[in-house]
Amino acid sequence: MKPYRWSESYTEATHENDRTVRLMRIKTAMDMCLCCLLDIGSDAGRGAEQKEVLCALHDLLVMRHLHRKYA
Repeated sequence: MKPYRWSESYTEATHENDRTVRLMRIKTAMDMCLCCLLDIGSDAGRGAEQKEVLCALHDLLVMRHLHRKYA
């Protein structure tokens, strides 16, 4: 994964071990991903980033769901 603006918050969320902190980091990373998608818009030159951010957002949604299910 290229180091995009949202990448750091995604990595922090996926590597966090503390359950309480993880949920906060997931929310922050999701917000960053959504902001990035708004910035990308229909810019055809950023299609690869758009695919990566959508995949990351999906991962975060699954993590959030699992966190809430097993919390």
